Amino acid sequence: MKFINKFFPFEIEKDKYDYVISFESIEHIQDDIQFIETIISAIKNNGYWFLSTLNEEKMSLKKNNNKFHFRHYTNKMVNDIFKKYNLKMIEQYGEDTYSIDKNRLITGTLSEDKMKLIKDYNWQFMVYILKVF
Repeated sequence: MKFINKFFPFEIEKDKYDYVISFESIEHIQDDIQFIETIISAIKNNGYWFLSTLNEEKMSLKKNNNKFHFRHYTNKMVNDIFKKYNLKMIEQYGEDTYSIDKNRLITGTLSEDKMKLIKDYNWQFMVYILKVF
């Protein structure tokens, strides 16, 4: 297993990796399309991309300003990306990590026992296992 950690933009060998993992990174990248295309091109045919990002529908960037985030994604946005790049969603998970009030403002951090991945759960963090063709 080879671990690569770099700041984007970066070059990465095409059709080289069986798996690529990018957790909570895409929202930090201004040119997300270039990032997506770079990642997909690095994955071998029938390889996998493990992707996670924040859910705008649950954690509004406008209301919870993070100067290091360019955007948060809605489910529609990520599904449109998957469709555009012919990515097959194998599994989807959700995870909560913050206490959020009715106005979608972060009020604190959940206790560790409440932070767990739940399959087909649409919440603060969206986690996808994608197959690349």
